[in-house]
Parts: sequence; structure tokens; C-alpha cells
Amino acid sequence: MGIRVREKDPGSGEWWVFSNYKGERTSKKIGKNKRLANQVAESLRKRQLYDEIQGCKDEKHQALFADYAVKWLEGYVTTALKISTYRGYESILRVHLIPEFEKRNLKEITRPEIKDFLYKKLNSGLSYGRVKRINAVLSGIFTHALEDGIIKSNPATGLDKFFTSKDNTFEINPYTTAELDHFLETIRNHFPKHYPFYLTLALTGMRLGEVIGLQWGDIDFHGNFIKVRRALTEKKEVTTPKSGKSRAVTMTPYLSETLKNLKLERKKQTLKQRNWEKVPEWIFINEKGNPVDRGNLTNRVHNKACEKAGLRRTRIHDIRHSYATMRITAGHETGGVSNQMGHSTIRITNDIYCHRQPGHDFKEVSELDQMLNLGTKQDKKRAVR
Repeated sequence: MGIRVREKDPGSGEWWVFSNYKGERTSKKIGKNKRLANQVAESLRKRQLYDEIQGCKDEKHQALFADYAVKWLEGYVTTALKISTYRGYESILRVHLIPEFEKRNLKEITRPEIKDFLYKKLNSGLSYGRVKRINAVLSGIFTHALEDGIIKSNPATGLDKFFTSKDNTFEINPYTTAELDHFLETIRNHFPKHYPFYLTLALTGMRLGEVIGLQWGDIDFHGNFIKVRRALTEKKEVTTPKSGKSRAVTMTPYLSETLKNLKLERKKQTLKQRNWEKVPEWIFINEKGNPVDRGNLTNRVHNKACEKAGLRRTRIHDIRHSYATMRITAGHETGGVSNQMGHSTIRITNDIYCHRQPGHDFKEVSELDQMLNLGTKQDKKRAVR
């Protein structure tokens, strides 16, 4: 926006107002009154500024869902969230949200309409958890639109309470301590190459991607702990742990000794491998020295090991859950288990695991009898005849 007041011919005493607005050049002769020319110029500036503001408002008013959602995904999500989160959000937009709201104006999408849409998704067979994630993405888009001044309120906020399953438990399938012991022995006997990998899962409670992402520099044999600094996605992309921060995980003496032996064996293996210039930095590797592939582990090792052991088929990730239930059942302090597993709060650990073992609190509950003097001689005298 450019507005100037000057004489068209210097020294003529004739004042003009020149404007260059949106690529269009205009001029207007005012006459010999320079003060009037300045007033006209100021008035023109205000009018152009008003047009700019109204134009922005019109653009915001016309913001279409699909356009803004893609802008949100490629802007905020790409820069602020993990790659795996981006993929999940992109899938939800592509499969569920854009087909429903693509050409709708953001300001026209109402709360009742969103509720009807989510109920429709639920009735189509999607799980409660999936529907809540769809709404979370929708709410995230509207939150940014609210901050940008496009809408006055978020119509998707607070809808989670309408989409809560009657059975809201977190589905896990852990092995008992005896089953886990038998499973590890099966791995040792039939898949010995992968025994250190499964032992690390079973004795640390680390996530699958975190174990696959381990490097030798993460192991502190003197301090007896593992520094969890990264995770590897299914597409072998390096990312941060789920919590977004690193943590130290304590090793058992047996695990520490097993990994020491593996490192020694890896050095010997490097001398025999002509295509390895040095010991691979990754701990759990394939023949090429690259991190193991979780798909291959599942199909070629895990599922076969479950079958050979005569155990129900689980996911590799359930070894992590087995670790937690084993420790909770043994009466270990919940805070320590939570820290080891990388949960953001102890409440998460409690909600997932502490109700999984019926009768695990028998000893503590039994103390109530003593507190109330029940079952004692004194109590028998008070018994109703």
C-alpha cells in the first residue's frame, strides 16, 4: 500500500495524490491546496486499510475445512509432533474427516453436527478409542482456527465424555511369570540369536521401538543402566521415546552379563564380516548390520516361538506388559515400575496393571481382620448367638 502527495510538475504549485494499491496505479489532481491534498491522502489510506481488513475477514470467513486442515497438518503437526503421530493424523484426515467436511466452511460446522458424525462412525463399527482419536484431530484443527480468529469457539471440544466405552479397560495380554520363563527358554533353545533381544524386553519393560533403537553407547556397564535416548519406528525412522524425553533404565546383573557377552561376540563377528568396517553401533541387528525389522521378528521369530512353547499367541509388545505385571504382582513399588517403563505418571501404571492380578493384595487386605480384632478370642465373645 503506497500513497504519496507531490507536485506532478515540480514548482507548478499543483498538488496530486498518487496511489499504488494491489498493483494498480492511480493519481488524482487536488489543486493548489497542499493541506487538502494531505487530507485526501490520509482518507485514502484509511479506506485502503479498511479494505485490507475486510478482505482478511472475508478470507477467514471463507476458510474451507479441507484447505485449513491440510495447512494445520503440514504446519503445526509436521513441526511439533512425532512422525508416527503425523501419519496417524494424516490417515484420520484422509479416511474420515475430509470426506465428511471437505468443502464445508469452518464457521458453519456445528457441535450437534460433529456429534452426529462421531455417532455414525461408532455405529459403523469403529472402536470407542478410534472415534475419540478422530475427535481429537478435529478438535486440534478447530483449536488452531480459534487462535487464528477464524471461529469464535471450538465445536469439537469436550465431546470425549459422550464416547466412553462401558468397558473402558486397556487391552493387554501379558504372560504370567511362569509363562514368560518358559517363553524365554524357548527363545534360547530355538532362536538363540534373538535371546538377548527378548531378555532386554523382559527385564527392562522398554518399548519395542526403544529396544530396537538401542546402540552400544547407550549401555553403561559400570553404572548398570541403559540410557533410553531414541526409538525406531516401523519404517526405521529415528525418533524420541514416547514421553519425549530420555530416561535411565536399570539392568539386572544377568542382563548386564548377557549384553557384555553379546558385545564381545559382536567384535568377533566383525572380524569375520568383510562388509563391516567396524562394530555396528546398533545392538540388535540383521545380517547387514542394520537394526532388526519388527515385521520379520513377529513373523519369523515371535509367532513361531509362541507356537513351539505351546503358549497363546501374543504381540512382542506384550512382553513389556508381562514385565510390569510380574513386578506389580511381586509387590514392587509402583513408582519404580512407572519410571522404568517411561510412563508420564504413576496413575497410568496403576490404571493399566494394578487391577490385573486378582488377589495380589491379599496380604494387605488380611490385615483388616487384625485392625478390627476380628477372629480373635475377644471377637468370639462378641459373636451373635
